[in-house]
Amino acid sequence: MYEIKIAEVKFHRVGLSEAVNKIEEFINGNQTRQVCVTNTYSVVVMQADREFKRANNLSSLVVADGMPIVWLSHMYKNPIPRRIAGADLLDAVSNAANERGYTFFFLGASEKILKRIVTNLGKKYPRLQIAGTYAPPFKEVFTEEDNREMIEKINAVHPDVLWVGLSAPKQEKWIFHNLGRLKVGAAIGVGAVFDFIAGTVKRAPVWMQRMGLEWLWRFFQEPTRLWRRYIIGNTVFLFLVLKEVLFNSWNRNPD
Repeated sequence: MYEIKIAEVKFHRVGLSEAVNKIEEFINGNQTRQVCVTNTYSVVVMQADREFKRANNLSSLVVADGMPIVWLSHMYKNPIPRRIAGADLLDAVSNAANERGYTFFFLGASEKILKRIVTNLGKKYPRLQIAGTYAPPFKEVFTEEDNREMIEKINAVHPDVLWVGLSAPKQEKWIFHNLGRLKVGAAIGVGAVFDFIAGTVKRAPVWMQRMGLEWLWRFFQEPTRLWRRYIIGNTVFLFLVLKEVLFNSWNRNPD
């Protein structure tokens, strides 16, 4: 896969079908692979959080969940072909799993949310096998005992895909630090997607998704919680974009 870096953050040049094919390769492989679904806010956070950036840049697959990232990639020879939102990735992998018998495990959120995920996915994909779910204790930092319990529950059913909904960057760091202990094909952090699948949070209309305005839809739904992420985060990302544009312009037109 072709890689590019934007603000020192790695992305793979893949479309949705190619991403699903790579995840199927991981499922059929012999080691656990991390998949990151990275948006513009994550790019901003990674500028100061080296551990988060390391987890992302060492992942086996990194997809761009943000139209600004896709647009910015067109400054390069091989741009990212499309945005891959976490919800779209989960849906596409669920479709493949429904046909091929892959098993899922969902880690994160609450028991109520997890039950709704199982119900809703079961209605849409009746042959989908969900091997297990677990809502870990709500903590800023998990203890080693917490980690051991989560890993034991996951490994006991040996799922093909582990979906982690702990929010970024907690989920990416957790996967990264426990990768060698997990017996799964692919471990994927998808954050708020759990709420979308459960139906507790509604996704933006398709036209807003295509125009790169899904962030605005989410902001109006939860302004108190998300204002810092989108107002400050988007402003910083614009600065990073300007910096990237100037850097590329300078390299193309040296004195």
